Amino acid sequence: MVKVKQNVFIYAGVAGSGKTTLMKAFAKRKRLTHYDILTVMKPYLKKYGHVTEKNKLILDEIVQKYVQSFSRKKFDILELVNAKYLPLIINSLKGRAITIIYCKAPLALCQERNKQRL
Repeated sequence: MVKVKQNVFIYAGVAGSGKTTLMKAFAKRKRLTHYDILTVMKPYLKKYGHVTEKNKLILDEIVQKYVQSFSRKKFDILELVNAKYLPLIINSLKGRAITIIYCKAPLALCQERNKQRL
């Protein structure tokens, strides 16, 4: 029998759907630790700028490094925009209970929120 370690909450959804807002409120209320992919992504953003169609293979490399770093980090919450990587992330969390929270909002609202961020 596999002993289940503590739960990991994965917040997923498109940019502007409210993932970060909900995740931060939940983390604060429950005193949980968030491991942000931006900690791995920052050197890439400095070098390549934002991920676009031209450099999207860079995102694969970033996510691989992010997942490989899980064993060295203590965290309760992950945030995920691209569901393409969900199977990889779930597989890397073997032995941990996983709860996925999918954040959904109308496209127009997500677009408006993203415009406000620029």
